[in-house]
Amino acid sequence: MSIRLQAGDASSKSRDISEMRHGRAQPEYSMILYSVQCSHHHVFDEWFSNSADYDAKAAANEIRCPECGDQQVTKAIMAPSVGKSATAEPPRCPAGGCQGGCAFAQ
Repeated sequence: MSIRLQAGDASSKSRDISEMRHGRAQPEYSMILYSVQCSHHHVFDEWFSNSADYDAKAAANEIRCPECGDQQVTKAIMAPSVGKSATAEPPRCPAGGCQGGCAFAQ
């Protein structure tokens, strides 16, 4: 996948985008990241102000595949970004112990 960057310090923006994708940073303003797929099955990431912004740009053929330039794009299937919960306690040994073969014994 590729992420299209605007003018500016590319290394700084690339790092910021990576941190946002992994939940370590929040953008200064609300944006949504979609994985987009062209008709040649190239998948790439693109930022939008909101879902209506994507719809308008897709309808106006303003989104281009960075690999082939195709403007026939759709949203690709994406896994949701889910935050981590609190750290779980390790499993306990069953009643009566593990008979010496417990991987959780300390």
